[in-house]
Amino acid sequence: MKRIFTFLILGCLISISSFAADKWNVYIAGTLSHDCGGYFDYNADGNTNFKWGGGALLGCGYEIGFANAWSITPALEFSYTDNGAYYNKTGKPAVNPFATDSKAQSVSHIWTSSWNIAIPVTAGYRITLSNNVRLRINAGVYFSEALAVRHFVNTGNSQNPVYEKRKVSSDFGNDFQIGTVGSFSVETGPHFSYFFRTQYPFLKDRWSTSTVTLALGVGYSF
Repeated sequence: MKRIFTFLILGCLISISSFAADKWNVYIAGTLSHDCGGYFDYNADGNTNFKWGGGALLGCGYEIGFANAWSITPALEFSYTDNGAYYNKTGKPAVNPFATDSKAQSVSHIWTSSWNIAIPVTAGYRITLSNNVRLRINAGVYFSEALAVRHFVNTGNSQNPVYEKRKVSSDFGNDFQIGTVGSFSVETGPHFSYFFRTQYPFLKDRWSTSTVTLALGVGYSF
């Protein structure tokens, strides 16, 4: 199923490029992610505040212009995300209370890291400040699939915890996510841009539930 999802993504981008004559853009960014949800207090130690986790993303989009300032941009992205679910008070990771790698036994708001593929589709509005400087605001939705997910399992006990990272056994449907994405960009000249972006998922009972991701990066258009 994941291979089919990847082929569909590539097919969408190829079909778009066949009738649009605007410009491609590639971009790279560093990310910070944070699980905003409450925890079930299995290992909370009286503290439910999580830290932030670092990651990165790499993307390629195709901007289709409409009218003077409006555009729509479908893109294809690959990313690594760490949701930062370590407790501020103790520094311990939020672990799956069930000693299993099965998605069926998982809970939300535990530490996870994942490699992901996504299709963001955003509408943009460009404001010209000068001949070489423009501002661009984009907002839209994204569709993503987690290709590989890891979490912590406590293989010890509550008195002597032993935290072990394990790969999660899951499937296409459980790793699929839909969310909202928005960005603010500064374009300097015809090629380079610098952007700040945020995204947040809609679907519940997923590994990425309640995880907000911020990104700061640079793009190149051609």
